[in-house]
Amino acid sequence: ALDLANRRFKSYVQEGINSFKKKEPLYALVSFENALMVARQMETLSRYEPQLLIYARESAYAAGRYEITARYAEDLVKFWAQKKPDSKDQAEALVKLGLIRARMEQYDRAIPALEEGAEIMANLELEDLQVSALNDLGVVLENATDYDRALAQFQNAADLSKSLDKRERLARQYMRMGRIYDLRMSQYAKAKI
Repeated sequence: ALDLANRRFKSYVQEGINSFKKKEPLYALVSFENALMVARQMETLSRYEPQLLIYARESAYAAGRYEITARYAEDLVKFWAQKKPDSKDQAEALVKLGLIRARMEQYDRAIPALEEGAEIMANLELEDLQVSALNDLGVVLENATDYDRALAQFQNAADLSKSLDKRERLARQYMRMGRIYDLRMSQYAKAKI
């Protein structure tokens, strides 16, 4: 039975990868879900769970199945919270979950995930990832029409970019702040500065 489970697992993963490469995300999703089911039942295969969750999440997203995407994104956050809490892996999973929720226009659920991911990155001093997370959070807040908080996140990202001497990133942050002042808040004078 163990040998059969291992062969089926390997077959599911290979089918999933091949389907994903052929731009057939629904077939890939089914294969990765089957592989995930086997991995969760077999102790020897459980180490593959996080990668399978990523594959399933990305396949569902590519297929436009956002509720399923969110479910796998949440499962990955829970996995890392249990296995490696407050880690880079958990932070990245939180940011991805937040972006998925934002794509679904569920801003009330997206923003806390992005904030928590950015906070973990700050605590781990992962500055480059933190700048990206703050930027993502700013964009989501802007889309949620919370312009003052969006400006604050873009300013935090700009300050961090400046301290890291990342001029191109700094310029992008200032452009985003200018866009909010000019287009969103009709404060052209502030946007110009």
